[in-house]
Amino acid sequence: MKKTKLLLGILISLVSMSGCTKGNKDLVEPNVVFKIDNLYNGDAKIYLDNYVITQIGGKLSFIDKEGMIIKKHDDVNVNWCDAYEDGTIIYANSNKEVGICKVDQNFNIIKNDVIINITESLGIDPSITKVNDTYYITVTHITGTINNSDISVENGLYTVKLYSSNNLEDWTEVTEIISQKNNIEDVEIKVHDNKMIFLYEKEIFDK
Repeated sequence: MKKTKLLLGILISLVSMSGCTKGNKDLVEPNVVFKIDNLYNGDAKIYLDNYVITQIGGKLSFIDKEGMIIKKHDDVNVNWCDAYEDGTIIYANSNKEVGICKVDQNFNIIKNDVIINITESLGIDPSITKVNDTYYITVTHITGTINNSDISVENGLYTVKLYSSNNLEDWTEVTEIISQKNNIEDVEIKVHDNKMIFLYEKEIFDK
């Protein structure tokens, strides 16, 4: 998998309320609020409205809205991640591990466990939500070519699986949500009106 160095930019886009009322999407030019060096392929997600959870040098990191690194956990290898508001974090890494960790209000790790060891594929872009007392996560499993950017080459098979748990330790595979030979990335699961909604980006080929 290619290792393209990235700079994290938190982009703020303001939507004109009058434009929304008229059905228009008048977006103000986004502003880069801060940049962080030493970021590579991976995720950056908003956490508790005022923080960003991401990876710096492949390690789980928390950044505040001013761009200050407030906590970095060198013992948690992360490439892709997502978080639930109660401090539960789902992550995956290039070591083919999917893990769950819990953090307290000071971003200290209370618990950290690898819940899935993937052998024949790579697991990316995990997402997490909670319904009543049950946690749900998705993991995108890839077999074959990863991030294929050549339209003349057959793409790998991307399969998004849904898992559930009541205790964050014992996980059951619920179903396969989608399985296609497209780059399926940047997934998110949300619950709205008693329905679980799965959002994703589907590329014919990378970029």
